[in-house]
Amino acid sequence: MKKKNIIYRYLLVALVIMAFVSCSENIVSENTGNTEGKEYNIQIKTNIVSPVEDNLAEGSRAITAENETHISNLHLLAFNVSGKMVANGYVDYEALHIHNHSTFVYSLGVNNANQNLTVYGIANIDNKHLFDDHTITKQVFDSLYVKAEDAFSLVNGTYSIYKKGGEFLCEIKNQSSPILISPATPVHVEADNTTTATIQLVRQCAKVTINIDPREMKVHAYQLRHIPTIAYLRNNEENYADPEFSDVPTHFVENDEEAITGITYYVYENYNEANANIDAAKKRNYKNAAADASYLNIWTKYNSLQSDENNPDGIEMSSMYRVYLGGVNADDEQDITEFSVKRNHNYTYNVVLKGDGSADDRTVTGTMKPNIGDYLFNDGTWGKLVKITDKRWPVAVVFSNETTETDKNAGYFHGYAMALKNVHNGDAIGTYTWGPSTDNPDIPNIANNWTLLCADNNGLTNSQKINNPTYPAAYAATTTYESQEAAPVGTSGWFLGSTGMWFSLFRNIGGATGDPNNYWGWSTSITEAVRTKINNKLQVSSDESRYDLFELNTDIRYWTSTEYTGSYTYNTIVYSTSNLYFADYNGKTAVYRVRPFIAF
Repeated sequence: MKKKNIIYRYLLVALVIMAFVSCSENIVSENTGNTEGKEYNIQIKTNIVSPVEDNLAEGSRAITAENETHISNLHLLAFNVSGKMVANGYVDYEALHIHNHSTFVYSLGVNNANQNLTVYGIANIDNKHLFDDHTITKQVFDSLYVKAEDAFSLVNGTYSIYKKGGEFLCEIKNQSSPILISPATPVHVEADNTTTATIQLVRQCAKVTINIDPREMKVHAYQLRHIPTIAYLRNNEENYADPEFSDVPTHFVENDEEAITGITYYVYENYNEANANIDAAKKRNYKNAAADASYLNIWTKYNSLQSDENNPDGIEMSSMYRVYLGGVNADDEQDITEFSVKRNHNYTYNVVLKGDGSADDRTVTGTMKPNIGDYLFNDGTWGKLVKITDKRWPVAVVFSNETTETDKNAGYFHGYAMALKNVHNGDAIGTYTWGPSTDNPDIPNIANNWTLLCADNNGLTNSQKINNPTYPAAYAATTTYESQEAAPVGTSGWFLGSTGMWFSLFRNIGGATGDPNNYWGWSTSITEAVRTKINNKLQVSSDESRYDLFELNTDIRYWTSTEYTGSYTYNTIVYSTSNLYFADYNGKTAVYRVRPFIAF
């Protein structure tokens, strides 16, 4: 195979500068600033100042979105020295048919002169009465945060605003323009009504642009992953709490474009620790990256030099390359040790791919459609087992090379595999209840029908809904097992398999034939043959600590993530020499084993 060289540059497009821009001006003459009955007015000039492009970085200019610096509405807030809100105003520029301006003048009324105030401007939150409650002090304002449910909500501009501690404030739906917010602006109110102030509005989010030059390969798909769904309204890095994360749906590339340019995302800030041990771009890989760093996965496809009778032109291969975001330090200089993404920055990454990636720690490779019975290895690659080393060993056996549409869109389109081991509790194999005997509304109930049960391949989706200690079996598969065998890079992470996945395992690895006919299993002499075939595949070495075999025992059952009713969930059992069930059911408080599954 040819060696792969991957080149990419971090090209920061610099921070906002505090200067006026050349633009037209609008005077809002109506009393939108609550000036009625107020003796003193502050004339506030509002500028939208975009990050400055780096003219010295060839090819680094980001594409400017139409709504990137657009104001649809504006809130003005003024706090006194004790932190009390003394004035607020709101203007809806869309309603006033004011468009395409970068500077506005706004009148904000206050009761008292000869006082020092701190003024803020916030654009593009379309709730007129959001700040009418003057119990929102500066301390409360500083801790307000926005939260989207997931990446879909971020794309649609739908999110909620909360106070510190999770107290709901309001919901914003389908806001097309990013939030713009000013730093704290000090103002002294003059008694002669000549008070003026200028505030500078900057983006709450960061802009990330990626250009891909695939060279000798074809880009198959790409996906932005692990992006925050929570961010403070104001920049509050000192009090930054761990946010929740989500993945943007996978984008599949059509027509085999030679190059992909201008992939643009707007993302919330994401602060992470730097890794001073990184001294080369190739070391910005999953082994060295910050745990909560955001990244882009790029999948390519190509034909290897190897061929067989079914692939005379070469076996179609897949290579996944990971680009970690960040790369800029506190002085806005390029720094490959950094993984933080800061608001109002433009980050541009030019990625050049050469060869197949087999020699690069940022890349994992394998056949585009893995063979049934291949192994998934700890480094994220897959294929036949050649030998086990201290750096590379098998962690799961591949039983399917087809995934659901949901899992494909989540970036897992090669197949499913089952772990070589059970979840353990110390040295012993662990046993766990499924959960409380109540219906989980997030998981669909599957009727006791073998056709429906063998079609349920939603193990990953189901497990994500119940990945918490209230559901011990799923939590053991997704979380406990991760500490025993880390999920390989590029995979979904471990989860509790569904009935359809167990069905495919018995069919594809165990060789079970015919239709299930007894409690959705097989009651024929094939059972022992199926168990033997699966165990032979699991027994990868003479080291018995690397695998757990399936036992023939009426009391040993394995939980699935498929729910039957509020009180019952399906389980799998090798019951006897003549009975094999992929979907028996029992009460959720019963105590059974857990065998993790994984998608890749």
